[in-house]
Amino acid sequence: MDGRLLEAVRHKARLEEIRRLVEDEANPCDLTATDNYGKTALQCALELQHGDTCAYLAEKMVEKGRRLPVALPAAVVDWAGREPWFPTLQQALADGAGGNGGSWSRTTSLTREGYTALLAWLAAALGLPETIMAHILDEAEFWVAVSARRERELYFTENDRIRPYIEVECPALQGYLRRIDILTVSHDQGWCSQGVRDSYDGSYTWFEIRVLRDDPEQVYENHEDERLMLQPNVCAQRRTRTHYNQIRPRDARLAAWMAAVGPGHRIAVFPRALYPGWVNYVECIELKLWYAQWHV
Repeated sequence: MDGRLLEAVRHKARLEEIRRLVEDEANPCDLTATDNYGKTALQCALELQHGDTCAYLAEKMVEKGRRLPVALPAAVVDWAGREPWFPTLQQALADGAGGNGGSWSRTTSLTREGYTALLAWLAAALGLPETIMAHILDEAEFWVAVSARRERELYFTENDRIRPYIEVECPALQGYLRRIDILTVSHDQGWCSQGVRDSYDGSYTWFEIRVLRDDPEQVYENHEDERLMLQPNVCAQRRTRTHYNQIRPRDARLAAWMAAVGPGHRIAVFPRALYPGWVNYVECIELKLWYAQWHV
């Protein structure tokens, strides 16, 4: 994965540097290269709200006939709606992104009852065993989804007891969790003595996602091996930013982490902060789990 362009955007590189990376004839950066959470340079620029970078990357993606590999929630792109380059951005977004009323991808979200009815109907119509039909539905990303949304303004410092802001119990059999969507709306204290404002450099507020398997009153500090670093806040910025992360088994570590989740385990998002003066202000988090039904 060519991460040069994405890292440049994350570190608030000048537009001239971004142009050089994209237009380098000998070794141009891939505009659709992603990190382990499926995030591209354009998505990162949208979340940072770097307008000039968004305009340039969207123009280049359309010019090259590229589209974002992940459909974005409307909340990530709403701020750009009045920008003159927004029509170009819409062409660069994945089909249905940024204006679909909350559907975060082309994956089909079903209730358990809806999935069962669809499975039975397809198996009967096609004359296939339900186990084979379930495998086909899994490959086509027809998954059952459970979700939660919490909208309450809270703040977290390094001195606060570590606790989740939101959690969802997983109903999937072990090995059948396919995807996790996390939308965070937050900001930090708005100032810092070091770090790069409007980038992620020097940010000491962030979010983690963890698997909780024990008593709900457990001491969360004892479960460091169950956590994934999810997303830092934009450094020294009082205005809220919306970030979207999509977890899939894109590498060995994520695959192992997801495969270990079983029925009754809880997926939780933890706001964190480090060092005096750093505060993680959280306004809202949405959490959605997608899983396949049994088809062995």
